[in-house]
Amino acid sequence: MATSAAIFIAVLIIIVNNFTVSAETMMKVPILRNIVEILKYDKGLEKSAKEGYVKDVSTFSEDKGVKLVVNNIAGHNKRFAILYSIETQKPYQFAFIENFVFFDEEGNKIEGLYNVMHSPKINKTNNIFTGTIDVEILEPNKIPEKIYLYANNIELFENDKSVKIDGNWKVRIDIPKFSEMPVKKYSIDKKVLVGDIEVSLGKVEITPTTCEIGVSFNNDKYTSFDLINPQIQTEDGEIYKCYGWVEGTKSFKYVYKFESPYFTKSKSLKLKFDGIYYKPNKDEYIVVDLENHKILDSSGYGIILKEIKYGNVLGDDEGKYGIDIQFVITDEQIVRNMQKYNIAGGFTYGEIYDQNGRRYDFDDCLWRYYEQNGEYIESIVIKKNKLSLETKRLKIKITHVLKGIEKPMEFEIK
Repeated sequence: MATSAAIFIAVLIIIVNNFTVSAETMMKVPILRNIVEILKYDKGLEKSAKEGYVKDVSTFSEDKGVKLVVNNIAGHNKRFAILYSIETQKPYQFAFIENFVFFDEEGNKIEGLYNVMHSPKINKTNNIFTGTIDVEILEPNKIPEKIYLYANNIELFENDKSVKIDGNWKVRIDIPKFSEMPVKKYSIDKKVLVGDIEVSLGKVEITPTTCEIGVSFNNDKYTSFDLINPQIQTEDGEIYKCYGWVEGTKSFKYVYKFESPYFTKSKSLKLKFDGIYYKPNKDEYIVVDLENHKILDSSGYGIILKEIKYGNVLGDDEGKYGIDIQFVITDEQIVRNMQKYNIAGGFTYGEIYDQNGRRYDFDDCLWRYYEQNGEYIESIVIKKNKLSLETKRLKIKITHVLKGIEKPMEFEIK
């Protein structure tokens, strides 16, 4: 998915009360205009901010000469953005939080996934860097009135080199209470065949910052289903993009997440997609012979081995990363879909095993994708301190691939 990114979900909840500012009044205030500008990456968050769903926080923590400041929270009870800044004592090119987590007042970790969006804006002296932590709610009525953002590593860039600062930053965040807006509930209520795959489209729930649509797929021959380029369209052609999905309820296998059209004036909405990606219902692996620098098994997908690098493969001073395996994607359908839908990467990978069955977990690896001289390259990096010197062969599981049935379809949201 375009958001392989890694889908950004958190088990956090916001309790909402009264706080409203008219959109017209808000946009006259410079700091609020800046917040709206930062949130332009998502129409739902941007429009909710214009409607006044913004609260000043202004709390900070300082360690090792670096200050981490939580400036604002923007959003609603279902999804919100934490706007933060990193302040350094001397100029750098760029700075961001590398590792962070949320805790409650009792020190209990608030489980979930969070997406960190980085804004390129810096001040004139290059020592204040802004960013956004995008948070989505899965369970209602769970978040306390106060939460704590913990960070133990902040990465800075100086002269194009990474400088990692290990420290302890703890920022208290008082969860704001905005005016509550009712959830808008609709449905599609359709079952259709796409090729030989039955697709069920169900309930639709729209809040000021997100739109959720229940979708299930039925065919025993395939697994890892995914809609191709799903989007919501208004009657005047305005598009609201899909930013991810999560495992759904008992009624639906997936819940697709879209930018929210909550504040649109459109009288009708449509769900549109261009077909279905799928993967055969079997375990598929890319098997790489490290000794002889060749692919032993590609699972029938069009990929070739470009290069295997050892040592300080990312150019960091610590030499932390030990091996970088680079593939070139040659499959025409995968390349075409990456180009057409601007998707970073043609595959999603799962666990990795060596010839002795040793497993490399997600935290042991780094997945990268880039285009170079007309080639589309997938790169898998395994950290040096995790890589065994006895490793001769790696087996990399494929969990998702940009191949499937291409068939444009649209459905009315009722």
